[in-house]
Amino acid sequence: NSYNHYSVHEDVLKDATTASAYMKAIKQNAHLFRGAVVLDACAGLGVCALLAAQAGATKVIAVESQSELVAMATKVARHNGYGPEAIEFVCGEASSLDRLPGGIEQVDIVVSQWMGYFLMYESRLAEVLRARDRWLRPGGLMFPDRAKVYAAVIEDAAYRDRHFDYYGNVWGFDFSTMKAPAHSEPVVQAFDQQQLLSSTACVLDLDLRSCPADDCCQLASSIDVKCRREGKANAV
Repeated sequence: NSYNHYSVHEDVLKDATTASAYMKAIKQNAHLFRGAVVLDACAGLGVCALLAAQAGATKVIAVESQSELVAMATKVARHNGYGPEAIEFVCGEASSLDRLPGGIEQVDIVVSQWMGYFLMYESRLAEVLRARDRWLRPGGLMFPDRAKVYAAVIEDAAYRDRHFDYYGNVWGFDFSTMKAPAHSEPVVQAFDQQQLLSSTACVLDLDLRSCPADDCCQLASSIDVKCRREGKANAV
């Protein structure tokens, strides 16, 4: 299971863009977390659980299906001063549990860092939404509560040179047949605004408070973007 490899979680922890967005969202809404019962679905190493507890949640229930991660996340929470009365980890799928710890029947907030590459690739959103349907009280909150995917054409010659054109000469041999498979894989890459060649188009817009779990991965879409300047299109 690739999700058990700590290098995967190292990438998550070092994703400054996503991590800072979660930190800002929770800290700036601490008044909503204060005194709340929070479910961290698909908790991984429990970063969202830690942020929720730090914001003043009365109880955080962090549910993760991988036992190795549950054990490590528990150690992390305890090392940071949060005992089981503050953050309690449960091994399993949040939507499949018969009951929550302490006889809790509903939670006030569901929080999760479920996002994968291009938002949906290898994401755990469907499970988070099933957990929402199972445990979130009427009028409860989702963090995040909206998810959008935008597409645009960008220019990134430096990335192309490092990761694609490189195959033209590998230790004196032509490995250019590797270019096509390399292009087929998703890439996580930050880019500057000036690298945009085109306008943007929204290809997915999910209201996470109400969208059905079965429909959340319907990404097929036709898009229309307009080029705004000359350049070489390296990626969408």
